Amino acid sequence: MALNCTPLTNIPENCDPSTGGIQTVGITDFANVTIDPTTDITAGEVTNITMETGTLFHKFDFTKNSSSASEPMAVDSATGSTFYTHTVNVQIARRDVAKRNSISLLAAGQRELMIIVKDNNNQYWLAGYSANFEEGVQLTGDDGGTGVAKGDMNGYNLTFTGEQKDRMLLIDPTIVDALFIAAV
Repeated sequence: MALNCTPLTNIPENCDPSTGGIQTVGITDFANVTIDPTTDITAGEVTNITMETGTLFHKFDFTKNSSSASEPMAVDSATGSTFYTHTVNVQIARRDVAKRNSISLLAAGQRELMIIVKDNNNQYWLAGYSANFEEGVQLTGDDGGTGVAKGDMNGYNLTFTGEQKDRMLLIDPTIVDALFIAAV
């Protein structure tokens, strides 16, 4: 029986160095973002993102070598379903009231979010988006604490997850600067 699938392609060898981890994330409400899958995405890369008037992505800083992004695939052969769980883990050092309040806003009402992740290879990835799928990612884990010993982390471990039909999309780096709120 012939399958109605896109033909397989080669994965070329890449000799460029690859570095794990992420540098920064930008977070906004899912409803703030419009991406037309027919004109704004080319071969798995987002080339245009339209933001609702007056909204942008908020940058969240964290200590280097403390945060990550992943997209494990889940397959159920019995039902024929395949999906990816977009997961972004962010560790924010030092607890304080401003950070506490910002994190509380992220969790309020189990809001749907979209996240731009800049990895340590200077590539930008979009978590919480699948074409024609109206769900983003949510803050599903928030573990704040002081630690025990003086060398322990004092801060917040945040986990954002969302099940999507597609892998995270690469974002054209030339459009990213205009999507972030300027630093004050």
